[in-house]
Amino acid sequence: MTTTETHEPWRIVLGELDEKMGVTVLEESAERVVASMPVEGNRQSLGLLHGGAMVALGEAVGSWAAVIHASTMGKVAVGVDVNATHHRSSRTGTVTATATALQLGRSLTCHEVVLEHEDGARLCTVRITNFLKDKPQQATNPAGGSGRRTGADQDGLWSRRRRAASSSGDSPASTSQRSASNPSSSSSRAARRPASSGASSCSGWWRSTGWGTGETRCHSLIPRAAASSSATRRSGGAPASPRSSSASTPVRSRPAEQCTTTAP
Repeated sequence: MTTTETHEPWRIVLGELDEKMGVTVLEESAERVVASMPVEGNRQSLGLLHGGAMVALGEAVGSWAAVIHASTMGKVAVGVDVNATHHRSSRTGTVTATATALQLGRSLTCHEVVLEHEDGARLCTVRITNFLKDKPQQATNPAGGSGRRTGADQDGLWSRRRRAASSSGDSPASTSQRSASNPSSSSSRAARRPASSGASSCSGWWRSTGWGTGETRCHSLIPRAAASSSATRRSGGAPASPRSSSASTPVRSRPAEQCTTTAP
């Protein structure tokens, strides 16, 4: 058995332009919306009712009817087409716009809007089509606001990561310069590093701690072949095999306990 979820119909709320034009809502439903507007205050430079004001009123009442229909299905309506034909104008009085539904579907609505003067003369005919779509789901975090990371937040994130990387380790050039001026600095840093199980401590380019995981990792751009050759020279062992020397894949990132590379 299929159940259809019902929603409360949307109630018309005037926008800024509607208030400036002096629009008054007289009737509202998905099938019919009626609103009025004074000619005074909406005239063009020649003293006639502005055609743009009539189109704006026609689009407003047609869109309101579409939004009311969409709200009953939990959707929103967006205009995709509007056209108008001006029949005549006016200098005084009140204009009434009546939107009548031509089609009320699940994805499209079409309304015809007739604008008439208070004396009964038709001033303009408007036809508007609206597309109905699902309401956008915006992710929010517990602290409030959207879950999307802005450009400033992204820049700050990378800055924090760079600072964390630089504070946990140094490049070979800066390390050698400080070692020459302060011989005890290298030994003190080595003493502070956690001892790895079965592997020599990492002396690659930098060490960092994973954000949220607490895992310490080694990051190095030293080619694997160069790292193994350097380790062989330092340990005084046999030279690396041709098979291992041909490998040139750089050591990107690995846990500190598994990293045995040394700076050349």
